Amino acid sequence: MKRSTLVKLLCVLVAVFTLATVASAAGFTKTLTYADGTFSDVKSNDWCYKYIGYLEKYDIIKGYSDGTFRPDDTVTRAEFVTMAVRYYALFNEVKKSDYTVNYTDLTKSYWAYSDIAYAKHIGWLNGYADGTFKGDNNITRAEVVTVTNHATERTPDEDYINKNVSTLNKFTDLKNNSHWAYYDIMEAANTHLGVANKDAENWVK
Repeated sequence: MKRSTLVKLLCVLVAVFTLATVASAAGFTKTLTYADGTFSDVKSNDWCYKYIGYLEKYDIIKGYSDGTFRPDDTVTRAEFVTMAVRYYALFNEVKKSDYTVNYTDLTKSYWAYSDIAYAKHIGWLNGYADGTFKGDNNITRAEVVTVTNHATERTPDEDYINKNVSTLNKFTDLKNNSHWAYYDIMEAANTHLGVANKDAENWVK
């Protein structure tokens, strides 16, 4: 996945998390504001300029040592998880040094190890059936949606989705729940009211 595509996903992530800051039930107290960015390859007239500046201001994205953001580069699983944990840390106490993971392709010297271990511990993500995490693989849209849902405590109401699928937003390449991320994608694609508790979210409309 190119960084130019991720920019759109980052904008969605900003919107989701910003909405969360005003939800009293979540206990958030900080208010975030947009900011100008400093990356040399992201211009002020780019549609996503303010959103990227917003993420840069709070150290969610750091760019490269040459001052660029490289919007056409790909984004990996490790990079996205790291950004999600950095954002989460703005509103929650994050003790990344307390956790370990046993992925066969991940050592403690890996640059994103502590972020991946933390995200795994709080239930945001899993590795693969062969015991690997594949942190350097490009992240998919389905994976981004799933991590974002978990990070914002959004849980799909599978029963509601199944009963009302004919009236919900759908995608032509996602026709049924045979896809592993089907319900998470439906959760993110449909505006709804819901009653949430620590284990589930029940849609009411």
